[in-house]
Amino acid sequence: MIERNEYGKIEKIEVYQSLISNKSLIKIDFSKPIIIVYYPGKDPCNSGGHATKESLKNWFSTLEKGVLQLNANSPIYLYKDKDGLEKYEGIIKWFKDPEGLTEKLFFEHHYPCSSFVVISPNGEYVSFFGEFSKEYVWRIINTVSK
Repeated sequence: MIERNEYGKIEKIEVYQSLISNKSLIKIDFSKPIIIVYYPGKDPCNSGGHATKESLKNWFSTLEKGVLQLNANSPIYLYKDKDGLEKYEGIIKWFKDPEGLTEKLFFEHHYPCSSFVVISPNGEYVSFFGEFSKEYVWRIINTVSK
């Protein structure tokens, strides 16, 4: 059985920060927490549902507003396999997980849906496997910000 939360610390946080920043072309403030939403590839959990473009847009917009209010970087969306991401076109920009490093560090096991990780400026992190709520992302940001 796999626990849904994992706690740890990245030893060479600067290497990971630099790689993510360069490959995603996103300006990251390294003094703030980094949030990565990770898409492992199409599976029964993330390929179904009744979400519309509008409801997805609202969900991610609310997530991002809350993240910014908590003084963290906007989420970075990374994928392992692009298949199934078409429903997000025009809503969020996904980037290929550079060198598969995010998967190696945080998401070794394919967990259904998507997962996320919040990384503090010093490299401490909390990852969560599987479907998640906006509120839970916000709670984890508060946890790593203490």
